[in-house]
Parts: sequence; C-alpha cells; structure tokens
Amino acid sequence: MTHRSLRQRLVIHATCVALATAGALLPAHAWAAGPVMPRLPMARALPAADWVEVTDNPSGITFKLPAPPKLTRTSKPTCRTYTAASAATSQTVAVCDIPGTDKMEYLYSTADGALDSFRKKAGSDVDSGTQETEVDGRPALDLHASGKNDPPHRLLFTARYIADDPYTVSALSFAYAKNEKALDQEHQQLLDSLRIPS
Repeated sequence: MTHRSLRQRLVIHATCVALATAGALLPAHAWAAGPVMPRLPMARALPAADWVEVTDNPSGITFKLPAPPKLTRTSKPTCRTYTAASAATSQTVAVCDIPGTDKMEYLYSTADGALDSFRKKAGSDVDSGTQETEVDGRPALDLHASGKNDPPHRLLFTARYIADDPYTVSALSFAYAKNEKALDQEHQQLLDSLRIPS
C-alpha cells in the first residue's frame, strides 16, 4: 500500500467516524438547518460508574461508553465504530485495522479528516488545535475544535487518536458549548477507561 493511499484511507475513516459521532448528538434536521441548531438543556456529566464497558473484537481493546453503543462496521478501511450518547455529549470509539500506522504523521492525517468533517457540520468557521502526546508509549494526538456560532448553538469536538499497529484507535466526543463542562469530564472518563492490550 502506498503512503498516499494509506493517508486517503485514514482521512475517509476519520470523516466517517466524526459524522457518526456528531450525528448521534444532533438530529438530522439540525444538520439541514445549517448554523441554527436546536436549543438543548444544560446537562450534567453522567458518572463513570454508570457507564457500559465495551470490548472490541478482535483487538481486545476495552473502554466504557455512557450507554449501550450502536456498532457500525465498515470496510476500506476495516473499522468497528461504537457510538453512544449521554444527556450532555455524544461519544465514539473507532478501532480500525490499518497495519503500518504506527507513526505520528498518520495520526495527523486522521485528525485532518475529522476536522474537515467537523468544519462542514459546525455551520461556521472553526477554531482548532492539536497536541502530540503518548499513551503507554504509543504515539497519540489530541484534537480540540470549536465552531464559532454564538452559544448555545456552538458545537465542540474533542478527540484522541492513538497509533497501535496494526490498529488505529479514535476516541471522540461532541457537545454543545453550554455543556462544555460535561464534555470535558465525559471525554476524560472515556480516555481513562480505554485499555489497549500490550
């Protein structure tokens, strides 16, 4: 597989995952409405103790989501995408079988695809930033993005991408700006629950 085709597969994967996560938070008519999004009540984060543990097969990767997830399987690349929503956020974990993606450059490609998708759905310009990190010695990249609509219509997106050859793991969370505190807490709960076998 060429470097270019691998990058294209990562971008496609990230776009699909970002759309699935945002779609779980927002009803279809909200996307059609452009920047005018429905008002949602302020919501508190769901305690981690109430979350549901999920195990991805065949990777053995485990994590917790705020509700029993919807599982979507895709090919090219082969991914298993788990999406669930709490009262405050929409959360997704995607595990993709993409051998050779153990470098930071591939995580940037994945983040770029997700950010392009978020820009289209946020209904406005987007502020964003990335930070390189690692998870148990594995390369990882954190992405934070925010639409520029006025609250409460402003949409927030935060993600962590982890390279664990032959898998690429994406953990994403969406929320409206008025639920930013819950977003921060629930995204951290998701990251804290994530276990990747050695």
